[in-house]
Amino acid sequence: MRYILIIGWLYVALMFSVASSNWVDGLFKFLFLGVFVTSILLWLATGSARRQRRAQKENSQSNKEI
Repeated sequence: MRYILIIGWLYVALMFSVASSNWVDGLFKFLFLGVFVTSILLWLATGSARRQRRAQKENSQSNKEI
């Protein structure tokens, strides 16, 4: 479900940038409203999974040392 929202947001950002007055303005709008916002939201949304992976990795390393 999350990926459908991301694809939809990128589509809206792309259409918004296509409707810009010139290509430089459209490129910056797509980068800042589309790519930048999406990457920040994905980073925030996957934070708990990163913490869990790190904890599992640390547990497996500590078990190997024993």
